[in-house]
Amino acid sequence: MLLLIIRVLYAFICAGAIAAYLGTDEAMLPLFARQHALATFFIMLLVSQSVTIIDVLFAENELS
Repeated sequence: MLLLIIRVLYAFICAGAIAAYLGTDEAMLPLFARQHALATFFIMLLVSQSVTIIDVLFAENELS
C-alpha cells in the first residue's frame, strides 16, 4: 500500500513539474513543445513514468 502511495505521489510530482516547465516563457521552449503542448505533456509524462509502469507490469515479488 505504501509503495502504491509513493508511486502516485511521484506521478503527481512529475506531472506538476512538466506542467510548470510547459507553462514557462514560450520563447524558451522548443518549437514542437510550443505547437503541441498537450502532446508534449503526455510524452514527457510517459517517459518519466516508464520505469514505474514496467515495474508494475513485470512485478514478480511484492513486499508485505
